[in-house]
Amino acid sequence: MIDALKVLFVAPLMVLAALAAHLLGGDQEARVAGVDCVTGEAAENPVGVSGQEVPRQEFFETVAEAEAFLCVDLPEIHAPGWRARGANALRSHSLDAFEPGTFVSGEKGFKYAEVYYEDQDQRLLPTMVMQPEDLPQRSGIFVSCFPPPESGLGPTEEVPVTIQDAETVFWLVTDPPRGMPSASVCWQHDGLIFSVGTNYLPGIDPVAELMPALESIE
Repeated sequence: MIDALKVLFVAPLMVLAALAAHLLGGDQEARVAGVDCVTGEAAENPVGVSGQEVPRQEFFETVAEAEAFLCVDLPEIHAPGWRARGANALRSHSLDAFEPGTFVSGEKGFKYAEVYYEDQDQRLLPTMVMQPEDLPQRSGIFVSCFPPPESGLGPTEEVPVTIQDAETVFWLVTDPPRGMPSASVCWQHDGLIFSVGTNYLPGIDPVAELMPALESIE
């Protein structure tokens, strides 16, 4: 009788346990550092007329969706009163060309992300860009972090700051010939170049407003 009960109760439990392990194992294979990475068609890049993969770029309403598309854990602003408004993500190759959780692959593979933020009063609408340190060599794109004084954008001001232990400067275009004043800052950390830029209204101190947000990035 006892042996019969074992068959009736233990065997189904073993089947359920095996099924749960299979399902959990599948989820774990698609997760990297807490990120649910896309699979299937969403993980593939289109193929061009030459037969080679071409970059795939998507806009997402949430950072989590961009992280899944790139299969990386993106650093984010966590300061109170700030929120992400969306994200733009680009990858040069399909996800299977990258080690999970990485921004680069081989000599040419790279990923790139822009996250659009706003403060609770919508006084500032900064964009934070994250890209590999050697993106110009990988993509052929020239990346400039700061507007040089001779750029014709108007009078500029430099404000030294430290972000994520990196010493850098804010560039403030205080009196542009057209449009609004702007602020931008760029720094390197953990293999990435970060750049943040925003327009601002006269009377606002963009450095004082932005620094608490930038210091909360993790």
